Amino acid sequence: MGRKKIDMIGKKFGKILVLENIENKTINDSSKVKCLCDCGNIKSIRSLLLRKGIYTDCGCVRIRRNSFLKHELFVTWKDMNSRCYYPKAQYYKNYGGRGIKVCDRWRNKINGLENFINDMGDRPKGYSLDRKDNNKDYSPRNCRWATNTQQCRNRTNNRLFEYKGVSRSIAEWCEIYKIKYSSFYSRTVRGWSIEKILETPIKKII
Repeated sequence: MGRKKIDMIGKKFGKILVLENIENKTINDSSKVKCLCDCGNIKSIRSLLLRKGIYTDCGCVRIRRNSFLKHELFVTWKDMNSRCYYPKAQYYKNYGGRGIKVCDRWRNKINGLENFINDMGDRPKGYSLDRKDNNKDYSPRNCRWATNTQQCRNRTNNRLFEYKGVSRSIAEWCEIYKIKYSSFYSRTVRGWSIEKILETPIKKII
């Protein structure tokens, strides 16, 4: 007796739906089946390869993934993951070394890069990836495109000064009160209070 033929018509294997049998035999006596992929492509595939899970799409996933690997944000995404998960990365101690991680949506090996690109959108010229809260992970809620100035203000080693219940970096207070950084710093060296530093007018040289 011959081997009983397995009916695969109408069954789904990953992204592939089996439409009909193709009678011609191939290697190992495994017949081909006509399939429809979720992407819309129709392809003939050996039924044995479907049952073993070797084929779960028509090849479109690999093609799509390769296209994203050429995207301008690939290096940004790669560097983000490296400094969080690879101890040999240059800045690992400031990220992964102190518990900073990448959210599952962006870490996903299958579509993490694609999700990152879709969530962050195009990077404006002169901007780079920045976390709003430097003590939290990389995620859509906590990330933005920021200028170098914004990043400098957001560094973990920035000294913050509290005034009227609000904590800000020196750069932010200087911008708000129109004070030069050098003037602010020299006043702190003299031991001035934050109120006196901000509220005392700068003497103009006549």
